[in-house]
Amino acid sequence: MLARLFVPGVFGSLALLAACGGGNDPVVVVDAAPDAPIDAAVDAPAPSCTAPNMMCGADCVDTTSDEQFCGGCTTACTGGQVCTQSTCGCATGIVIPAQPSFLLNQIQLQGGATVGIGAYSDAELDVLLVGHATTGTVVNQAYTLTSTLGAPPFVGFGFDVDIATRTPSAAYAATAGTLTFTKICPPDAGGNGAGFTGTLSGARFQAVNSLMDPTIDPSGCSIPGPTEPALPTISFSYGTVTCN
Repeated sequence: MLARLFVPGVFGSLALLAACGGGNDPVVVVDAAPDAPIDAAVDAPAPSCTAPNMMCGADCVDTTSDEQFCGGCTTACTGGQVCTQSTCGCATGIVIPAQPSFLLNQIQLQGGATVGIGAYSDAELDVLLVGHATTGTVVNQAYTLTSTLGAPPFVGFGFDVDIATRTPSAAYAATAGTLTFTKICPPDAGGNGAGFTGTLSGARFQAVNSLMDPTIDPSGCSIPGPTEPALPTISFSYGTVTCN
């Protein structure tokens, strides 16, 4: 399946990006083990969860914006919806840049596919993924995307990724448009050095119910909306593209 190709690597990479992207403060190691049993009962603050947060099980969550607990502990947003002011709904104003400037840009080779992973910052952290068959993909041929998921070529999109939980607020797959690869650099014998460039034109994305099992939700949200024009052409570049 589509998501099984990229989910473990992309969110592991995002976690690393977060870990490495902090300030320049030194790391201080404190030997707390001898005193921990004695001090814990005295020093540990009492758990607190103040409004608009709410205790849902053992976790204190912000129910005004948490897709798993939207407005309360028993309401989860589905179908690509996000939680805004305690209400589930389709996100508005989602923009995929015409030329994304990736904070994280890498290639993964999995399951016969070469997958480009790019994370970029808009008002939030989003992820754009493009995959092609590692062998047999034709340069400058326009591939028509459809709602049949699972085999390359494909395009996936994660909106508003929470690095702590490694999950997007909403996940989508491109189900219409044309995908053209303008340059493909194959991997070397060690599986390194792969990369590709290309364009995505006339794209429409449909919500999938899970990144781990990307089944399209027919009643879910779409990008752009049903009455809006298709997205402008998106140009992308992943990995190493210095081959001849």
